[in-house]
Amino acid sequence: MAGLRRDHNGITRWQNDCAVQTFAEITGASYEEAAEVLKEHGFRPLSGTPTDSTRAAFESAGFKVIEMTRQLKLDEALKLSVNGRTFFVSGYKGKKGHAWSLVDGTANRAYQPPFRYQLFEVA
Repeated sequence: MAGLRRDHNGITRWQNDCAVQTFAEITGASYEEAAEVLKEHGFRPLSGTPTDSTRAAFESAGFKVIEMTRQLKLDEALKLSVNGRTFFVSGYKGKKGHAWSLVDGTANRAYQPPFRYQLFEVA
């Protein structure tokens, strides 16, 4: 009821925290730091975080966020992430949304197709 869960390591995390995890993976912030930043920009446990709020959180931390949806496909962005570029993806299956990161050639917690998405580079 509090919106908490335990991850596979037994650590307490928020429910629907994909944007928090994405922020932490890209910025190197701790989970707790990432959760605080995202809460300031619209993260609500049990409800998640809108894409615009995730983008605003990155920008408030001094990052430049560029929408790349029409310029790159996901597989191209994943290959570019091997060379140090970082991306976050907001994917949608029906009304359900999910955020994940593309960092160091790895797609962390990605949706499995089919889905619609928006792709953002974080620099």
